[in-house]
Amino acid sequence: MNKQAIMAWVVALIFISSAFGMVASNMTSSKIRYNDHVINVGEDRYFYEVDDVEVSFYSSPGSVENVVLPEDFVGVLRNTKMIYMTAELNDTLIEPISVLIFDVSKYVFDTDSVYVQPAFTTNETELPKITCEDASSSVPVVYLKKGLTRSASFVDNCLNITVASAYDVASYRDRLLYGFYGVI
Repeated sequence: MNKQAIMAWVVALIFISSAFGMVASNMTSSKIRYNDHVINVGEDRYFYEVDDVEVSFYSSPGSVENVVLPEDFVGVLRNTKMIYMTAELNDTLIEPISVLIFDVSKYVFDTDSVYVQPAFTTNETELPKITCEDASSSVPVVYLKKGLTRSASFVDNCLNITVASAYDVASYRDRLLYGFYGVI
């Protein structure tokens, strides 16, 4: 056998063994426990199963447990049947905010039949115009907006969430969902 044939066999062996390694690594999944809940850890996401629905998260519960979310709002969210989630149409973070609204509405409806109505603070679209003034005890409002720092307050049945970056939006997305499911 000449050197080229030997090199070809070595390269082929490396490719084949790396393919087996990738398959084997995908077959094993790690899990973490957090407050008596089992969270599956994927390559770039965390997964929590609720009523045969797999909910995905960007961060572990421990990573977002310090994201401020008023505890009285978490109770309201768990006990309501409808909620408005609104934002300013021209907000510079409208894309990640829209993803948050979509994900929260999908997961809380799929697992607990809570209806989330997306809205904007102006009536420039077909979606309803909703502000904190429209909040009630039976239909609370979540108002998301860009600000200088990350914060949240719950006043008069309206949760005001201020975010400074797309990362903050993703953190609040995960914190809202972990709170809804009682993980945090």
